[in-house]
Amino acid sequence: FCYLNTLLKADWHPLQILSALANQVRKLLVAKDFTLSAHGRGWRAGMAYPQFQATVLPSIQTFDTQMAAQAYAWQAPASQPEEARGATGSKRDSFDLALASNPGNAYPIYQTLLKSENFGYKELLSAMGRLSETDLRLKSSGQDAALLMKKMIMAICGMQGKAKKE
Repeated sequence: FCYLNTLLKADWHPLQILSALANQVRKLLVAKDFTLSAHGRGWRAGMAYPQFQATVLPSIQTFDTQMAAQAYAWQAPASQPEEARGATGSKRDSFDLALASNPGNAYPIYQTLLKSENFGYKELLSAMGRLSETDLRLKSSGQDAALLMKKMIMAICGMQGKAKKE
């Protein structure tokens, strides 16, 4: 809780902290989704970074392209012609779910994949649910924000501890 207390004492709003945590969990979910997909078959947690660049990064770029196309298809009205659907979303929207939004700097992507190995897919989904619940409580109740944040962090850390023991 040291980092949380430091951020709160530095006048960070609890919703800013919550948003940063949600962004990190989202990135881990996308990374886990990649590693569980057919595209992620080449990924190994212990692989060297140069090997990652040569073999896995191209697969990530293909995965990202397919995910962006799927997101556009979901967002476009069904009555819109297929070729016009890709034009409905902004470039920013397509990178929100991209694992390699900046493939020129692949080391952070490599690190994200390594970190994703510490969590199961269900754990990450549960963590996102906890983040959402905390967001709602912060916005709709008069409860102490620091206490809500600490409870959320304890719950998420407890989920990880349980999964490691099983």
